[in-house]
Amino acid sequence: MKNKLVILSIIASSLIAGCSDNNKKDIPKGVNVAPTTSRMTVEVVTPTKKTVQETIKTTGVLMPVSEVVVAAEIGGQKLSGVYADVGQYVKKGQILARLNTDLLEKDISVAQATLAKAKAALELSTFNYENSKKLRQTSAISEQELVQAKVQFASNSAEVSQSQAQLDSLKIKQKYASIAAPVDGVISSKSAIAGAISNAGTELFKIIKDGQYDWRAEVSSENYAALRLNQKASFSCNNADYEGTVYKISPSLDTSSKKLIVYVKPTSSKGLISG
Repeated sequence: MKNKLVILSIIASSLIAGCSDNNKKDIPKGVNVAPTTSRMTVEVVTPTKKTVQETIKTTGVLMPVSEVVVAAEIGGQKLSGVYADVGQYVKKGQILARLNTDLLEKDISVAQATLAKAKAALELSTFNYENSKKLRQTSAISEQELVQAKVQFASNSAEVSQSQAQLDSLKIKQKYASIAAPVDGVISSKSAIAGAISNAGTELFKIIKDGQYDWRAEVSSENYAALRLNQKASFSCNNADYEGTVYKISPSLDTSSKKLIVYVKPTSSKGLISG
């Protein structure tokens, strides 16, 4: 059984004047006077629960939760095509732009030919070296001739390794010629222009990861005690009202403004623009 809280409100009437012992002498003998009785009124009240809402009014700014910069990995190549624009939602791995690879493909062809030539030379020097070791055992060749065959074999082996590394490097550049989205999200800015020369590390796009924003409000230190995670919040953006939930509270105050940042996650990001 649940306990109920009962509040008693007691109102006492005033005692009438002349009921003290000092005034009894004024009553004639033989006259009976009824005793005076104080009356009490008792009122039983059942309490009800009410939510007291405390509102903290402040200003804030809408920002992307995470924004990723997309840049070219290789430089000196012309952008042959741009396939994404601002406001477009893209998926991870989706091609956003491509670099012209005509010169790169020619370099790859040359590197492949160089590698094939080096492998052929290595095959010959391997045969000569193995044969020289057998001939040396029968003293058919001198020690110096054996050493020469060994050096030639080592030189050709190094040339094969170098040619293979050069080809692998060009193929990696060829792979990077296709610029893909690293995350799901919305394109927030684009500086890529078809026909322009791209430099390595230069920003081409910005992507708001998963298209998620949060509202960051500045709250004074006096209101810190009233803040809680998962509290409801509302804010206005682009002449529209939005609801959200507090998901993060800054652990320290800004030294100059004496305010802290409260992060609110909107229930919906539709129609939101950062700033």
